[in-house]
Amino acid sequence: MTVAPGASTPPRDELTTLLRQAQAGDRSVLPALKTHMDAHPEYWVQQGNLSREIRDLLITQLSVGDLARQEAITRWCAAQEQALAGPTPSPLEVLLVRDILTCWLDLDRWRLASVALDKAPTRGDQQAVQMRLDAAHHRSHVQAGLPPQSKALAISEVAVFTDADVQTEVFSSWTPVHQKGERLWGA
Repeated sequence: MTVAPGASTPPRDELTTLLRQAQAGDRSVLPALKTHMDAHPEYWVQQGNLSREIRDLLITQLSVGDLARQEAITRWCAAQEQALAGPTPSPLEVLLVRDILTCWLDLDRWRLASVALDKAPTRGDQQAVQMRLDAAHHRSHVQAGLPPQSKALAISEVAVFTDADVQTEVFSSWTPVHQKGERLWGA
């Protein structure tokens, strides 16, 4: 979007006031706020990217305050994103790969919670974590285009097709199993 001719953006103090009023639900500030966002698209691009915010929150939770681990997880995600998306991904491929990685982080978070509960579990905690783990498995399967009815997330290989070639990333050596015990794919 572009700024309307003759429109000006509010000074920083006024912008801070506008943001506070908007956060409180004051609809009267919307015209001025829209003018600011038209003039500064970087604001809404950053603030509107909830997928990035979710991924950053998951990385923060997984790192448990360890900044070295947080940086390592962040770099791992960036490397996986490049490896899976390929050298010249389309915007859709970028979004899909980022969503797959976010689902993968969420799955890892619930796997870690499950392992922690194995040390001192209560029955209610185990059931709650298992339900969340199953839901994370389902989301990661849907994002990766895999059969959602598969009970165990057990991707032995995920192929990413690009215009020029096929790239393969190995994530796990587990074998996927259908709920009734029948193999669906993989080795």
